[in-house]
Amino acid sequence: MFRHYSWPLLYLAILFFPASIIAGLALGGVPLPLESLLNILTGEQNSVSDLIITELRMPRVLGAALVGGALGLAGALAQTLFRNPLADPYLLGVANGASLLVVMHIFGWSIVALLPISLSAFIGGLAAFSLVWFCAGGRKGQVYPLTLTLAGVAIAALLSALTTLIMLLGDQRALGPALRWMLGSLSGAELNQLPFLTITLVGSSLLAWHRRRQLDALLMGWNKAQTLGVNIKKERLLWCGVIVLLSATSVALAGAVGFVGLVVPHLTRLLLGASHRYLIPGSVLIGAFLLMWVDILCRTLLAPEELPLGIPMALLAVPLLLSLLRKHHVH
Repeated sequence: MFRHYSWPLLYLAILFFPASIIAGLALGGVPLPLESLLNILTGEQNSVSDLIITELRMPRVLGAALVGGALGLAGALAQTLFRNPLADPYLLGVANGASLLVVMHIFGWSIVALLPISLSAFIGGLAAFSLVWFCAGGRKGQVYPLTLTLAGVAIAALLSALTTLIMLLGDQRALGPALRWMLGSLSGAELNQLPFLTITLVGSSLLAWHRRRQLDALLMGWNKAQTLGVNIKKERLLWCGVIVLLSATSVALAGAVGFVGLVVPHLTRLLLGASHRYLIPGSVLIGAFLLMWVDILCRTLLAPEELPLGIPMALLAVPLLLSLLRKHHVH
């Protein structure tokens, strides 16, 4: 639609990025006047308002931007690698594995309860992917998109069933926090949790940009890409690892936020085209914008109560996705 204006649109998005951050800091259950916000950001202390900004909203806004960008990039990579327009970062069972260990942590099961919750999510995501890779034939080096997808769906269903079983058998007082985490929430985000996800997102983005030609070749299929000199085994393992790393670190911070990685790449292609020259930065920026504004909705719609990220995300994403599928006949 706007593919002739790809770079101007990206530059415009970068320029409006600070405005979205300021909106995220100002809006919430307790709206802050812009003047007070600017005073706090320029170093003038204002007791309660200062606490709201620095301790509560700043980690949420920055966390939403990082998680949205990471899931957007992971979704774009997954759809390219598997040549499946309905693929998302959780296709490899990462979210389900992370959810299982986090629910075990919340309910105080075994040694998992002794670990930090973010570390539990990360270990669970990586373990789930390892199991999917093994079941798909990764040990023998014979991994194909269809088998990997089917293995991911099967393992995800198994892990989801185990998670539900733990929630049924565990202390019902912990059921609320477990459900909120599984639907996604940034309410517990802290600034000291952000550096690792920041490094992961920046490093993955730079790597994807550096190898954008190989990613463009993968769009033609693994066999055709191989005839162009692309090392399929290397690319497959590399990008699966990047997808898992981005997904696991995102889930560890914000819980299992659905639909971001599925919808964002489609929006980016619609606006900027399928070339990874634009798809990589576009997916990161659009994902960041989307989740920042969804988090603002979560904080303001039912204030002082707060919605999990998954509810407004689904309400926004499902009609959009169905519209894209109907308009462009995605198969």
